Amino acid sequence: VMAVPLDPVLAPFDRIFRALAVSGAGALVIALVVSIILTRGLTRPVHRLV
Repeated sequence: VMAVPLDPVLAPFDRIFRALAVSGAGALVIALVVSIILTRGLTRPVHRLV
């Protein structure tokens, strides 16, 4: 029975996982900023009426 270290075998998957995690976090930040901008734009006219 041979034992093969898993680190070299799983290294490409680890890089893909990190890239997906970073891009996912970036997408969340962008979505948060866009939602804040849209919310302010939509509520500003209501605040002017009140």
